[in-house]
Amino acid sequence: MFYFHGGKGRSFALVSDINLQINAHFIGNRPSGRTRDYTWVQSVTIMFDTHMLTISAKKVAQWDESIDVLLVKWDGQKITVPFHGDAQWKTNTGVRLVSVERTDDTNSVRKKPAAGAGAGVDGLAIV
Repeated sequence: MFYFHGGKGRSFALVSDINLQINAHFIGNRPSGRTRDYTWVQSVTIMFDTHMLTISAKKVAQWDESIDVLLVKWDGQKITVPFHGDAQWKTNTGVRLVSVERTDDTNSVRKKPAAGAGAGVDGLAIV
């Protein structure tokens, strides 16, 4: 587990390397009398090769764990990760296979290594 404290409405680089960058966008609030924001990660963007994978929670007035509010984007375009059957989305970049797998009925996916995947970000799981 990692503990990150950010500023609400701001984005930060969590990991930066020659072929990989992971950024997080924070949301939060500042309770009365506090000197800093309470923050949560609202979205994570993984950039590798020439691609971007973003996994985020849609903004809602009240969080309800039973309602799926995940938004997944590949290179800026919304993608759908199926709920049933083969509950994953896949693409082949020409360099590697990328797969996003649903791990629960709502609000839970992971980027997993796909069969035959090359080096790089493969094996990175976001749950």
